[in-house]
Amino acid sequence: MDRVEGSLRPLFQWQLLQVLVGVALIVLGAQCWARNTQIPHRVVSGAIVHIYGVIVISQALLVCTRIRRIDYSRSIVEIRRKLDSVRSGYMRAGVIIGFVWWLMWIPVAVALGFDDVLHPNSLIVSLIVGIAGFVASLWLCWRALRSANPSAETWKRKLAGESILSAYLALDEIENAQIR
Repeated sequence: MDRVEGSLRPLFQWQLLQVLVGVALIVLGAQCWARNTQIPHRVVSGAIVHIYGVIVISQALLVCTRIRRIDYSRSIVEIRRKLDSVRSGYMRAGVIIGFVWWLMWIPVAVALGFDDVLHPNSLIVSLIVGIAGFVASLWLCWRALRSANPSAETWKRKLAGESILSAYLALDEIENAQIR
């Protein structure tokens, strides 16, 4: 069980780093909208970045909380159920935070002062590519993870990352060796 717990430690640490990124996004967003209350596009961009920072923090803390709720003295079945919960939370966070980045970079660029991103020639192309990338990412994720797909479990394990995969492998080893 020490191996299971140890394999989740890097994921936990990365989530803490993600909290710091979220704080930086909140600060960036707040500075953008607070300093430019008379410029509508900067207020909107700053608010979007600010809200996104809050979402980044909440998703990271969700994963951290789920990791901390695993009681390694329990049965393998219960630990596996908790690990499934960590995996589902982590993957949902990846979709919420990661896929949105296809479009999120635009308000972040504006918040950083690159207002030329809003020029009609570049904004329209960026929005088209961003929406297409977002929709394609969602479709591929849905297709890979839907329950009708016979390899859905394999995809879930691959997409969940190395920490969670290592925890599953350690649990599988314990279960196969019939260690209690």
